[in-house]
Amino acid sequence: MSDITVEADAFAMALEGILGDVDAAVAESIKEPVRKGAQTARKGWRSRAPKRTGRYAKSIQYTVKGSGRETHAEIGSKTLPGLPHLLEKGHATIGGGYVPGKEHIAPAAEEAFSQFEDDVSRSVEEALGSV
Repeated sequence: MSDITVEADAFAMALEGILGDVDAAVAESIKEPVRKGAQTARKGWRSRAPKRTGRYAKSIQYTVKGSGRETHAEIGSKTLPGLPHLLEKGHATIGGGYVPGKEHIAPAAEEAFSQFEDDVSRSVEEALGSV
């Protein structure tokens, strides 16, 4: 142990500097897991999507937006925006019947969230190791 004496203000500034470096490294390491999670969700969503013409499955796309801690992904159907909800939850028909839903989005989301958590943990550990 060394006998180093530091004033409280200097300690606070040094600690802020260290935590700022850690925060920046962690914020930067999140973008790749978000992108990979979005790809996993899109792939799972497409593979489980009802197949009639294939047009719906092909319409599923993702975009990654923001930066740092504000990074997020949006996944959905660009050309058929209302259809995913109807297919997932079911809907009434004009003749008075009901078409039951086919759950295909929720399982894909669960897979993506699980992968995202694992990837973020790994990325944060690597980022903290490099700081």
